[in-house]
Amino acid sequence: MQPIFKNANISRDDIGEFTYSYAVQHEILKQPRRSLKASFYGEKIVLATPLLKWYLKHGLVVSHIYQIIQYDPSPCFASFADTVSDARREGDVHPKLL
Repeated sequence: MQPIFKNANISRDDIGEFTYSYAVQHEILKQPRRSLKASFYGEKIVLATPLLKWYLKHGLVVSHIYQIIQYDPSPCFASFADTVSDARREGDVHPKLL
């Protein structure tokens, strides 16, 4: 099983002999279509760090890194949510503030 999954255009020219015969017989894949496919290589794909580490450990060769995005698992709107909740509580205590 190929380890890299990517979206790609697939046409009858890209499939094997048996699948090509099936496609012709059942009149499918007349036009290329965009599909998710497994592959041994990829260009400009996104890989999460744990998966990339596993791939590297098992022989994947990375030839270029375009961008690294650091993930911060903290809640990004925590201060906003706290402000709204505090205002609501204040409104419950002092109904004139509603």
